[in-house]
Amino acid sequence: MNKTWWGLCLPIGTTFMSAGFFMRIPMTIYPNSLPIFMIQSLFILLPPAAYLAFNYILYGRFIVNCVDRRYSWMNPERVAKYFVISDVTTFLIQGLGGAMQTSTDESRDKLGAHIVLAGLILQTLSYVLFIVLFVHAWRSILRDGILPRQEPWGKILWLLVFSSIAYMIRCIYRTVEFAQGNGGYLVTHEIYFYLLDSLPLFIGVCTYIIYWPTKYLDTSAKTTYQMAGRI
Repeated sequence: MNKTWWGLCLPIGTTFMSAGFFMRIPMTIYPNSLPIFMIQSLFILLPPAAYLAFNYILYGRFIVNCVDRRYSWMNPERVAKYFVISDVTTFLIQGLGGAMQTSTDESRDKLGAHIVLAGLILQTLSYVLFIVLFVHAWRSILRDGILPRQEPWGKILWLLVFSSIAYMIRCIYRTVEFAQGNGGYLVTHEIYFYLLDSLPLFIGVCTYIIYWPTKYLDTSAKTTYQMAGRI
């Protein structure tokens, strides 16, 4: 068993998001219920921030446990802290905007939508920066002649790549959706919500269920792999 406290990001986020999807059932029965709409919207919109936090923490532990700190142009121990703070900030912005959208005041509702959009844009840009950080580390490792597929930690790189692509699809979709407004094409065609939001998140999370990354971190730590000594 490979247990780790920081891995709780995924089950906690998934639990809340599942609750959001469950609330879509009573929403069809009581379409005008403000409390149900509010819970459904927030529980579906906000939990993915926990999935991103999982990747931030995994990156830092990968750099520290598996390779060498010099491959990361940002202190690996602080990567999770910086990006989680960024996500918490955008989380609160989106939560504020989502709460304002429940108002019966049309102007307040529109302002809430703009605030949610701002939060989504900032979250997307933050994750783009993380991807740049990650790609830089990977390229630096390859530049030194290290072949990840020959190392016990190699799967971690591909897990981060695959899940990051899935999460980025969701971030872009949500940003475009809110940018189009309530009458936009994406909002009025629910199929895209399932294909470009729910499905990518589901695939990204399931990837970690199949290949739980801590076992590769543990393997690398036990072998006391020292990258600097092999270069």
